[in-house]
Amino acid sequence: MSNNGRKHDLITIPDSKSSIFEKTDAALRRRLNRAIVDRHPPTYRGIFDRFNLAALRLSFTAFYLCKIANQIATLRAADLHEIRQRTAAAIDRLNADLDKEDHKSEHDDFDDEPDDDRDLDDTDDVGESSPQG
Repeated sequence: MSNNGRKHDLITIPDSKSSIFEKTDAALRRRLNRAIVDRHPPTYRGIFDRFNLAALRLSFTAFYLCKIANQIATLRAADLHEIRQRTAAAIDRLNADLDKEDHKSEHDDFDDEPDDDRDLDDTDDVGESSPQG
């Protein structure tokens, strides 16, 4: 098997359709998946032998690679689900912050206080009182 120059790939799964789907029906695949989840028997070899998959002319390699591909797909789906959840939470926080800013801006627009720091008393620029009269 070639890893196409990628040293991190331990198994290259071909793009072709797995023979497990051609040689088993949906009910058997559900029972196989249940046995894997329950770990009864605890190994892939034990599951392969328990269900007598060799009698269906299914190779252990095909069975093993299909199950590994399923695990990879499940992990990827879980990662995507987590990313979606984190993204949604971040968007909710941003929207909440924007709502707070909008509310603050609306409140500031109706503020009666002057926008600059000038005093409104009778003093001139040097701070002395201007003559009244």
